[in-house]
Amino acid sequence: MIWVLFIPLQLYLIFAGVRRQEHNGTWSWPMFAFVMGFALFECLILILPLRLGMADSRYFVPVWVAAWIVAVLNFLWFLRVCRRWKPKPPSN
Repeated sequence: MIWVLFIPLQLYLIFAGVRRQEHNGTWSWPMFAFVMGFALFECLILILPLRLGMADSRYFVPVWVAAWIVAVLNFLWFLRVCRRWKPKPPSN
């Protein structure tokens, strides 16, 4: 049940990050959409084997391990993409 505490913490971090970027003039809706889409995709990769009822299958552990490996590699790719992302300066 400790995961319930992480939801308000995550919402706080998102809100604080948005405010900080708005203050700096670097807020980007396309970047926000990309991040939220990526988060949804990562959750689907990890939850889909459970939701498909594979927990009783003998293939569950290999599929679960493969899902985590794909999620970690995908996250590392995501970090590389985000570091190269340069938001346009605000136009006045």
